Amino acid sequence: MKKLIIAVMCLFFISACKPEKNDFIKNGENIVREKLNNPDDAKFNAEYFKYGDNAAYVCGDVTYKKNNDGTSYRNKFYVYVEIIDGKLTSNGSAVVIKEDDKAFLEVYKTLCR
Repeated sequence: MKKLIIAVMCLFFISACKPEKNDFIKNGENIVREKLNNPDDAKFNAEYFKYGDNAAYVCGDVTYKKNNDGTSYRNKFYVYVEIIDGKLTSNGSAVVIKEDDKAFLEVYKTLCR
């Protein structure tokens, strides 16, 4: 019984130290917000895609207004995130893809599967 309690406590301690998936998604969304003219109006539909032990991408759609004329735009985005020992250590700049940019859409499809 004592070993079981110690094992459960260790598992709890280890899981409490790891950032949650949502922490990475929020970080990615905040990086995208920095690129937008009206960041407070942005609405996200984002996911997290892990690659190997240390790399991941936050990908999804962002709906935003470029200026104050009320016109909304919806574009795909991705952000590179580096993770070491379960902690966010660095990230790349956000890529917000225009609908007619076929090259970046292909990159999106490859990274965000």
